[in-house]
Amino acid sequence: IGVVWETPDAHLSYFSRAQGCADGAAAYLMAQSVITQPSGSAVYFAANFDPDEAHISGPVTRYFEGVNQAFGAASAGERKYQVGVYSSSRCCAAMMARGLATVSWVVDASADYAEYSLKQLDGAVLPVDDGQHISVGLACNSPDRSAGLFRVL
Repeated sequence: IGVVWETPDAHLSYFSRAQGCADGAAAYLMAQSVITQPSGSAVYFAANFDPDEAHISGPVTRYFEGVNQAFGAASAGERKYQVGVYSSSRCCAAMMARGLATVSWVVDASADYAEYSLKQLDGAVLPVDDGQHISVGLACNSPDRSAGLFRVL
């Protein structure tokens, strides 16, 4: 399972250090107390658009600084979860290079974005016992590092 923290229709104006702190604190609490996510796994934070270099260096970086600040505060310095970035190739590379994310996941819609280089499969919709449906995106790739995913048995 890969956990993504995403706000629908979040635009550039959404991204700030304060919003990163708020989202980071809420996501950490949800991972730890609600879904009991295993230690060492990741929470990916979505910047689900194609930010240019100025946007990455400005609001998106400040947002991820806030997420990291919240994770540090919630864990009393001993992090239980990795911070991941879910965005365009360019944004993922920048957050990783800045040390603001330890794992990255390229947005499937980013085939139209700058620097896209992955081939991903179409998603699927799975029925569950209570009649609801879960949308599942499928990525066909082979990461060269841990992706921070986990299994529930």
